[in-house]
Amino acid sequence: MTAMPNSPPAIAGVVDLRGGFIPILDMRWHTGIAPDHAGPKARIIVTILRGRLAGLLVDELLPVMRIPASEMKAPPRMAKDLGYDFITAMCTRDGDLYMLINADRMLDDVGGEAPAGVPA
Repeated sequence: MTAMPNSPPAIAGVVDLRGGFIPILDMRWHTGIAPDHAGPKARIIVTILRGRLAGLLVDELLPVMRIPASEMKAPPRMAKDLGYDFITAMCTRDGDLYMLINADRMLDDVGGEAPAGVPA
């Protein structure tokens, strides 16, 4: 991954994927966790956001799990007030919290103000 000069803090950099460059969004920035260097378990999830390829930089990938819609609950109202309106639903399993995100909504914040608790 290569950092881009003068890019917003939400963009971790770009990577060359099959001859084309794709932007990498820093999920730590979007979720209000202090930025950190990618650790050994960090991965980039390649996805399509608003019709274009993009990567999501995450700390770790966990196994895929199926969660019935009946287990998903709306996030607390405060989440939207804090700028986390990309969180569409939440649930707990075995004491762990899981969040369903709408990655397209995260693009609204790219270049904007950092979520609460994230240095700009």
